[in-house]
Amino acid sequence: MTEKKLYSKKNEAYLISENKSIFIKKIFSSLTAKDDEEKLLKILDGEFAPKLLFSNENSLCIEYIEGMDYVDLLMLGEAESANFLGKFLAEFIIKFIKKTSLILTDENLHHYILNKDKGIVRVDFEEYREGTLKEWATKIAAFSILYDGIKIEIIKEFLNAFLTRLNYNLFSLKNEIINEAEIILKRRNRNDFDFSLYFD
Repeated sequence: MTEKKLYSKKNEAYLISENKSIFIKKIFSSLTAKDDEEKLLKILDGEFAPKLLFSNENSLCIEYIEGMDYVDLLMLGEAESANFLGKFLAEFIIKFIKKTSLILTDENLHHYILNKDKGIVRVDFEEYREGTLKEWATKIAAFSILYDGIKIEIIKEFLNAFLTRLNYNLFSLKNEIINEAEIILKRRNRNDFDFSLYFD
């Protein structure tokens, strides 16, 4: 068996190769978070998410999903690709809410992986609740505009396509996005963001 430690802010995560199988082992710092993620993974049963393979007292072993995450894809800097990714993510959250009546609240574009067989697969299901499409779209938009490594014009292309598919736009959700972004900035101890880059 071989294992490689993966980056995780809250927990410990390992990529494990054993008997020609590859999977992710996630060791949780909070048993409540572990139980919440396990519950939702069982409901999803491999749709929109990795399959849950088995669980232990404080850990879950889940299917390894091949592909690039949304941050890496957007960092390629291709406008046509950003437009496609925005529309595709909008379709994903529409279908997810229809199936579960839930929204995911810990937003990060690293959590969305584009897989050639499954389409978009979301990883990380610790934080969720009942909510609206508008709330979820706002959280995704707020995280996106604050991401430093992606060109502004690419983020705009991505968000315009994403929000248009949901019958919104950056300006119709301006106040909500700024409010959500300010919460994130406060958590990061930052107060230097120029919102006019997106709302001029």
